[in-house]
Amino acid sequence: MKGWDRFFCRQREVTKDRPCAAAPEAMGTLELSPSGIAHMGRLSDRLEKLAGRRIAPVSERVADDIRHR
Repeated sequence: MKGWDRFFCRQREVTKDRPCAAAPEAMGTLELSPSGIAHMGRLSDRLEKLAGRRIAPVSERVADDIRHR
């Protein structure tokens, strides 16, 4: 199993019994799946339709104080 597949399955397992259903619902709505890394362009298009936000590539590590706002 590749890295994305392991990550996705782990996140799905970790979030399934949480009181907030937002994470599993978001995975479904954004059409994320354990079958490989999502195509970022298509994922960004779906995210923009849902939330008005796009995924932006970065060439360097994003500092913690920026990432967790």
